[in-house]
This record gives sequence, C-alpha cells and structure tokens, in this order.
Amino acid sequence: MRGVAPREFLDFPQQTLKLAMRNRGTQVYEPPAEEVSKPAEVVAFAGHANALGKRASASAAAPKAGTASSSSPSASATAASAASSLPPFSVNPALPTTNIQFRLPDGQKVIGKFNHTHKVVHLRQFLGEQSSLAGVAFSLHTIRPRRELVDPELKLTDGGLLASAIIVKHE
Repeated sequence: MRGVAPREFLDFPQQTLKLAMRNRGTQVYEPPAEEVSKPAEVVAFAGHANALGKRASASAAAPKAGTASSSSPSASATAASAASSLPPFSVNPALPTTNIQFRLPDGQKVIGKFNHTHKVVHLRQFLGEQSSLAGVAFSLHTIRPRRELVDPELKLTDGGLLASAIIVKHE
C-alpha cells in the first residue's frame, strides 16, 4: 500500500483528516446474505422495431394496386396498372447496372438490380413482385432531397436514382 491520499481529501487543509483502511485482499469474496432476485432472462433480438411509413391495419384495408380511390385517382394506382401491362421484369447484364435499396413499410430492406435505362414503373413492377407489397397501393420517395416519385416514365439516370435508397410507403 502506498501512503497517498486522493486529491479530493486534500482540498481542505485546515481540517484534520482521519482515514482508516483495511487490507482485505487476502479474503475470499462472499455474496451478500440476502438473495437478490435475478432478472428475467433476456433473449437477444427478440424486441420489436418501428416501421417506416403507415402500418396497414386489418380494419382499414388499403386499396388494391389497380384501383383508384373514390375521391381522386392516385399516381401509384395508375402506375401500378401500367406496370401490370409491362412484360416481365428483367435486367440485361450487357448494359450498365446499378443497385437500389428499398426500405419497405415493415422495416425490411430489399436490394434490387436495375439497368440505367429502367424507369420508375420498373421499380414499381419489381416491388409488386415482393410478397409484402403484392396487391397493395404504395408510393416511392427519395431520401435526399425528400420527394415522391410520381412520374412512371422517369428514367433512373434522369432522376438521379442510380445507387440510391428509396423509401416505400403504404397509401
């Protein structure tokens, strides 16, 4: 043991300091006599997560992709009906490609591979094939700057969507 006192004790020079220390380094540790109740066992990654966008509830069913709402036709519904008339989605490996990350309303992340010449309608067609979005109206939003992708004929290169992330929201 060294004979050095902590600085906090030395800040009061006019007072007498009496410090008694015991060396208990040779004793074996014994837990306290009273039993402390153990917390419930924690299971890693068993919690819940917040989802982006609105959650679809069972009572308020979202409109189907090919239909328009009674108040006004939505851009996503018309784009979804246009996507259903397109040939099956495919990527040409001979042309330049890019990866786009989609953040789905349920919190899932999906990465899709597209050609630079693909359009927003192809993004919708790709997402329409996902099980969680099949038959559900949704909208696409860029992250920065935050804007909705409403023009189905916008090319990925013209919209600045190459290697980007897109938020998908239920309508």
